[in-house]
Amino acid sequence: MKRLDQKSSFFWMIVSAITVFLSSKLPFGTFANPGAGFLPFLVGVLMFLFSLILFVQSFSKGEGMVKTLLAKGGTGRVLLILLSLILYGLFLETLGFILMTFLLMGFLLLAIGKVRRSLVIFLSLVSSLGCYGVFQLWLNVQLPKGIFNF
Repeated sequence: MKRLDQKSSFFWMIVSAITVFLSSKLPFGTFANPGAGFLPFLVGVLMFLFSLILFVQSFSKGEGMVKTLLAKGGTGRVLLILLSLILYGLFLETLGFILMTFLLMGFLLLAIGKVRRSLVIFLSLVSSLGCYGVFQLWLNVQLPKGIFNF
């Protein structure tokens, strides 16, 4: 498995280096007024750093990440998260942002997280209303209202 980590991380280091090189030819702009090359450059740099970290970790004597996931039943959790995100995307327009985010957070906290059941409703409500407040009210991002029109 370590060999696969080394190969894949090396591949992504090459892809990220190409991304950084090509985005450096675009106008970078400033942090206050970013240009066309700003985001691709930052993504390329982050991708390179993460690939480098994986490459260095692949030489350690610890177990690989995939082996750890399979050993601890992590595959089921990953599939549950993937399924919940797919359902979130499918029903977001129909049921609305607040309700779907509340349901997603509740599911993730109950099924995946290790949160007491008494806190699940509170944390789900705070996270969905908090995200709504940040995106809709503060940043003026248009969010789906759904069938309940809120």
